[in-house]
Amino acid sequence: MANIDRIVESRIKNRKNMKTKKTIIIVMTVVLLILFTVGIYFSHRITTAEKTVHKKVDTVQMREKELKPTDSFSVLLLGIDNGAYGRGIEAGRSDSMLVVTVNEKLGKTTIVSIPRDSYTEIVGYGINDKINHAFAFGEEEMSINSVQNMLQIPIDYYVTVNMGGLMGMINAIGGLDIIPALSFTYEGESFVKDQPRHVDGEAALRYARMRYDDPEGDFGRQKRQQYVIQKMVEKLLSIGSITKYEDILKTLEKSVRTNLTIDTLLDIKMNNNTALTNFEREEIHGEGVMIDGIYYYAVTDEERLRVSNHLRETLGLDKITSLKHIETKEVQTAPMPSSSDVPQTPFVESEEPVEVQAPVRQEVPIRPQVPTRPQVPVTPERPVESESSSEEPVIPEAPAESESSSEKPVIPEKPVESESKEPTPSESSSSEEAQTPSSEVSEDSSISEESQIPSVDASQTVSSSDV
Repeated sequence: MANIDRIVESRIKNRKNMKTKKTIIIVMTVVLLILFTVGIYFSHRITTAEKTVHKKVDTVQMREKELKPTDSFSVLLLGIDNGAYGRGIEAGRSDSMLVVTVNEKLGKTTIVSIPRDSYTEIVGYGINDKINHAFAFGEEEMSINSVQNMLQIPIDYYVTVNMGGLMGMINAIGGLDIIPALSFTYEGESFVKDQPRHVDGEAALRYARMRYDDPEGDFGRQKRQQYVIQKMVEKLLSIGSITKYEDILKTLEKSVRTNLTIDTLLDIKMNNNTALTNFEREEIHGEGVMIDGIYYYAVTDEERLRVSNHLRETLGLDKITSLKHIETKEVQTAPMPSSSDVPQTPFVESEEPVEVQAPVRQEVPIRPQVPTRPQVPVTPERPVESESSSEEPVIPEAPAESESSSEKPVIPEKPVESESKEPTPSESSSSEEAQTPSSEVSEDSSISEESQIPSVDASQTVSSSDV
């Protein structure tokens, strides 16, 4: 009996274990099916988003070797001033320009803000202007080439996001926790220094955009922009919610462009865990100048060289001792943007029209005085040769060469055909004397005698005609 009971108990246990195993297998199968389905969905979803967001650019290549996943790299972040606050989505200007270098060997990520008013060459357009106008002239390609030329470093990747996209991205990840560096109120949003607060996308953008109430001016704004970007990166790296990834993808599709692929982003996350949690900031120093009423930020070559070598060190590149102009393709001939906000000539070229206007615009008003040249025909030779009746005012001067009064009576007889023209000789002679007194005074005294002869001749002609 005891053996039978043992056998029954063992069978019962085996059945329970079988049920448990079946349950586990079923659960695991369901979980795998869910994960597989979700994986397929997100793979398709990510692929679709990547096709929408991804945009290759044809820029000057400054690396001699192909970039490997474990190499340090650089990213240019461009914040475009459109997509929010009533602004459209047409090509705007890059109000925020940040160069980010990531080096896992050094264990740090370096962020450098480029002042948007920095005066530099717009590579590919053939002019010097504010660097943030490069995007308005040629979008990402001109922006990247101009930054490469200014800082003498390769730009490996870029990310372009407009203001609407930035707000949407921050909202998609659930907002940011920030500690304001100073107290201020901007567009109705108040911030208190050192008082932690949670901000949504709109409040975060206002915190980053304020400029004039900051004692450090544009440098202060650059620091706050870097701080917001840093907080976004930290939050993105900690995201685990599927729904948030979906919101992020929706935002990316609407307002973000980049040459980064999903595989590249995964490699970056996998190979740079330390560097992406340790941030350092660098500044570009310069001097504000006003040229023709336009503000520019002038950066010396020495400062460019200093910043360049610092960034080159974070990229594992050799230092340089001089600045070189990068080799570019043919200069584009596209027309200037129609936006009235973008000046169409830099301040260097503004000197040329001044040089042209000085001689031309001053000589043009003088040209009306050139008609004084008809005073040159005051010489009696021309009217005497032509003897045309249309040049009546010159007729009295003819007696200067031949003082015979017999020739003149013939001439006034021609205007007699139109009697209205008879009085004109005396009137024209008097008006001519009034218009050219200086020339007659400067002539010989004989001219004054000649001016008296027409009155005598006129009386003689009248008497002869009466006869």
